[in-house]
Amino acid sequence: MKLLALPTSPYSARVLIQAREKDLDLEIAHPAPEQTIADFAAGNPFGRIPVLLTDSGPVIESFAIAEYLEDRFPEPRLRPADPHATARMRAFVQAVDQYLFPVLLRLRGATGEEAEQAIEQAVADGDRTVQALARLMDESGPVCGDSLSLADCAFAPACFYLERFLEPHGRPSPLDGVPRLREWWQAVNRYPSVSGVLAELRDAVSER
Repeated sequence: MKLLALPTSPYSARVLIQAREKDLDLEIAHPAPEQTIADFAAGNPFGRIPVLLTDSGPVIESFAIAEYLEDRFPEPRLRPADPHATARMRAFVQAVDQYLFPVLLRLRGATGEEAEQAIEQAVADGDRTVQALARLMDESGPVCGDSLSLADCAFAPACFYLERFLEPHGRPSPLDGVPRLREWWQAVNRYPSVSGVLAELRDAVSER
């Protein structure tokens, strides 16, 4: 299998964390400097990455890729065995994508005279979002419980970028203000699969 990825992509990073936790033999390909993302991700009609190339054809969308890898390589398990717990884990990942990532995009794009106002609003929205996610953690459990889950794989790169985008504006990490999240962040970074991928993400962002 080959994963078409971007070194700075949080969506690619979540798949890489999962693959390393499972110790999968996964070839990683990045676009050449002269390539457009659309050309590189030709297996995806939307021109987005990551794309997982398999013998049966391409798999697109990061969570579909994650589910495919879980189905094909079930051990070690990153998806709960209990159907209700699995549904809550999927809801957590969907909440990260639907509610936290829009905040990240606004923080990344905040420039010019209106930047400070945009940042204030994004920070407030980010605080509310991570507090809501912390409540989901308390209820569902599969986020960095006794073992890593797909929810951790998705949430960790998002939190990396949340802190990264706030740092230039002198803003503290919202994770620090929520004990449950602070404990989770410390725990999840003890997994070599997570800390290694986040270190590579940090290097890739620094080189841009």
